[in-house]
Amino acid sequence: AGPAGQTASPVAIAAAPTPAAAPTPAVPPPSPAMLVEFQRITDLANAGKDVDASLELQQFALRYPGYAAPQINLGLLALRAGHLADAEGALRRATQVDPQNAAAWSELGVTLRQEGKFAAARTSYAQAISADPGYAPAHRNLGVLLDLYLGDTSGALAELERYKTLSGEDKPVSTWIADLRQRSGAAGRAQPGSTASTSGAPAVASPSAPPPAGSAASTITAGANVAGSVANEVAKAPNSAESGTNGTTAVSAPASAPAARAAGGGPQ
Repeated sequence: AGPAGQTASPVAIAAAPTPAAAPTPAVPPPSPAMLVEFQRITDLANAGKDVDASLELQQFALRYPGYAAPQINLGLLALRAGHLADAEGALRRATQVDPQNAAAWSELGVTLRQEGKFAAARTSYAQAISADPGYAPAHRNLGVLLDLYLGDTSGALAELERYKTLSGEDKPVSTWIADLRQRSGAAGRAQPGSTASTSGAPAVASPSAPPPAGSAASTITAGANVAGSVANEVAKAPNSAESGTNGTTAVSAPASAPAARAAGGGPQ
């Protein structure tokens, strides 16, 4: 089995950056009424009413343009339902609203990978890392893509080592790393930042393909007072290869715009 999957769950709303050539008014922090409304939509999703939640999110996005989180969450729900084209569309809109949103780019990469668009997925993960080099799920997702779909074991090793350093995760990522070291001829070389020991842990072959990104058992979590970087709000979800909507999908209440880019670490 590959590294545990993670989802970009709860999503904090961030203000869209202001283009230099065409300044636009700053997106204000969400009001208490917006938070209450977003929480109500979250409750619909938690109750398994994904269609109703998606319709409500579409209306929310129309009423409150300029926030990426509603589009990300629409993408997450579509991805969970297996509607890849809809997921891609929503996540592309999220990256247009906020080009510096690492979660949006990473989730877009997961969707593109499932659509078989491997080169585009690689670019999307690279955009996520460019937006936030400390966003651990993007490093994991890129590592999975490089190993299982693009045959780049050394590149995959570097990305998963980086993910391990950022996230602090041990297993199952350490087992995947041990296998990659063996296959890339790096088994005897120390990796900067790595503290994992592979002694006594037999290397295993990577799976021919990762498990599906969505899960029928996915649960949606939420928080009415979400704040801070989305990179600091990733919930672990084991038994899936990619970091994305797998295992734990979350739709959260938006954070205030000024707080949305607060410094944050990797997965919790």
